[in-house]
Amino acid sequence: MDETTFLPNDTLKQRAAPAQPRGGGWMQGEVHDPRAYKMGGIAGHAGLFSTARDLAVYADMMLGFGKSEFANQRVLQEKTVLKMIAGEPVPKLNPVGIRGLGWDKRTGFSSNRGWSMSPQAFGHGGFTGTGLWIDPGHDLFVIFLSNRVHPDGSGSVNPLIGKIGTIAVDAIDRSTEPPKNKTAKVLESKTEKRSDRVLTGIDVLRRDDFAILKGKKVGLISNHTGLDAEGNSTAMLLKNADGVELVCLFSPEHGFSGTADVDGLKDQKDPATGLTVYSLYGETRRPTPKMLEGIDVLVFDIMDIGARFYTYTTTMGMAMQAAAENHVAFVVLDRPNPIGGVQVEGGRLDPG
Repeated sequence: MDETTFLPNDTLKQRAAPAQPRGGGWMQGEVHDPRAYKMGGIAGHAGLFSTARDLAVYADMMLGFGKSEFANQRVLQEKTVLKMIAGEPVPKLNPVGIRGLGWDKRTGFSSNRGWSMSPQAFGHGGFTGTGLWIDPGHDLFVIFLSNRVHPDGSGSVNPLIGKIGTIAVDAIDRSTEPPKNKTAKVLESKTEKRSDRVLTGIDVLRRDDFAILKGKKVGLISNHTGLDAEGNSTAMLLKNADGVELVCLFSPEHGFSGTADVDGLKDQKDPATGLTVYSLYGETRRPTPKMLEGIDVLVFDIMDIGARFYTYTTTMGMAMQAAAENHVAFVVLDRPNPIGGVQVEGGRLDPG
């Protein structure tokens, strides 16, 4: 990686894309971040320049579990890479996201992640319009280098990066797909050893390859809390599940995104799935027979803290009644309730 550096020389500067105006000229080959610029162009959070070729060498090394096949050289120990890319929940994110050490995996900032990438995928995005995603599960990486801030700082590329990643994974010929590389195998073995871990309903559904929904037309009642352990939305998981036809969505109070703080919510269109979202907090508080036409199974996946009898619980009860009246099966994707059983206070575990 001989073209990856802070403070690129004059030759590399000429190959760098211009960013925005600063000090009477254009930023070209100098760090865009104002704090890193004040620090002389060298900082932990910004200022590193690279090329697509160098990043490909780096991604190859990460896919090799610390060893570069390109250079036949070990750079990192296997256990170091495993520690870096193992997903851990970050409670302070809303909703809770999954990150590695220095890597994004599945959070609210993962719009540049391909939807079809495996749970082992990890990546990083740069403010100025760069993205790198590495997917051991599919043995591929996606590099996107742009300067979205040119010329006025108003460009947006993260959704485009995510679409490119999706296309890259979907283009794999499954009949000739190579065996999963060593990184993916080790990650999977580590996951298998954690079999005592509590799983939410959607994670059980994924583990069982959506067996109970195969061949069914499904309606999903959910909102922004409907996520699996990797941060994937339940709606997208059902949308992409083989043998499952997700036909529509239903939203409770505050809407499908969880951001609407008004009564009388209208039906909408979900931009991610393209499906109709029927409001259960508007003209009706329960699915109507017309809404349930052609649906075989209603799936409910909403996280509620369980501290009090709230509208989400009421929505579930009314939806159950409507499903029974219209001969539609009902599946609740369970989520552990932190209230009750045991109480955790000040580091003590006391009987509840």
